[in-house]
Amino acid sequence: RQMVIFEFTRVGEIFWIEIMALRSSFFNMVVGPYVALAVIQSRGWPYICIFWPVLNFCFLYGNHKFPKHWLFWQNKLDIFNESNPAGDITTDEFYLRLLLSLIFVGVAVSLKRLWIALYLGKRTVNHFGVELEKLMAK
Repeated sequence: RQMVIFEFTRVGEIFWIEIMALRSSFFNMVVGPYVALAVIQSRGWPYICIFWPVLNFCFLYGNHKFPKHWLFWQNKLDIFNESNPAGDITTDEFYLRLLLSLIFVGVAVSLKRLWIALYLGKRTVNHFGVELEKLMAK
């Protein structure tokens, strides 16, 4: 089930970053330029570190029936119901701390990338701004 959640996260990265943020002007208009830049800068492993734990919280974390067995209501395949013990990792305190630390690391790296992009962009404009104005005036 972890691999299914991981693949959903990768598909979400392709949809939200590659399609919505980079190819759609509507996304930039809705969330604003800074949030759009932050989403674009989180491409790669920071996106995975943020949204894989978020999806784990939604689909795998907890002590009720659904996180333990996604198909708990059916009786035909015993591998997908309560006949197959799920273990206690999804209710463990260590698992909770691991998910929260992954989210923290992903957000921290994304914010660092955003800050560096803004800093270097401002520095580039300050350094080459006059030459760019001359070039665009031609």
